[in-house]
Amino acid sequence: IPLVPDARLTAGGLFGFEQIDLGKVSLTAAARGDANSLHADANADLDLTDQSRSTSAFSGDVGVIVRPVRDLALTGNVGRAWRSPTLFELFANGPRLGEARYEIGDPTLDPETSLNLDGSIRWGNQRVRAEIAGFHNRIDDFIYIAPTGEQQGTLQVYRYEHALATLYGGEASVDVDPVRMLTLRARYDMVRGTNEDTDEPLPLIPPPRTTLEAEVHSVGLGWADNAHAGLDVEINAKQSHLGPFDTATDGYTLLGLEAGIARRL
Repeated sequence: IPLVPDARLTAGGLFGFEQIDLGKVSLTAAARGDANSLHADANADLDLTDQSRSTSAFSGDVGVIVRPVRDLALTGNVGRAWRSPTLFELFANGPRLGEARYEIGDPTLDPETSLNLDGSIRWGNQRVRAEIAGFHNRIDDFIYIAPTGEQQGTLQVYRYEHALATLYGGEASVDVDPVRMLTLRARYDMVRGTNEDTDEPLPLIPPPRTTLEAEVHSVGLGWADNAHAGLDVEINAKQSHLGPFDTATDGYTLLGLEAGIARRL
């Protein structure tokens, strides 16, 4: 069962970055130009004719880093970004079993453009590192997939749409090394999304999340250059800001274990 047509994508970009250090203040700037061309073949099963589209855009960012005292940094950025729609967002029309849904694209979608503001406070020394960061992103023609409330066989139908959207959120994290061989980490992050055209929450936005982690690591063991073992607990809250036809699910917790060794050969 075809989900998207055969297609050829040609893309290219040119970018530059500059940082100027002025003692306790650093200024950053970046610029990028992109262009791409997409040609999709006709596909009778998807009811699509042969078609081509070309897009190009400019992206840029300016920022500042202020270090008023040792170990402390304040940052701020403002940037314009751009993203071209994917093949699935444009042309999907069929069951996507890996996602347990029936997806329908929109070949009239325009590229996304956004204006983003973000800032952070970072502090750290040899044993403790902490950061608080936040962002506000206003996106024109934001592309998202939303449930329609319809069924296609046993699968719920989802359709790609676009809208003026606002995304904002933040993150707080801290890393502590109480002893040389042990690192403890904690992080909290959240994001909110609003469809400004309908004044409703965007669908499928993840809920707030708290992560706790402990890692034991060692260097120069003889049989390995370094080794580590870790345990993490990820606590996901219940999402209370639901979009139309979203399904409310309970909060859940994930337990993760990992271990690894590295040896130079």
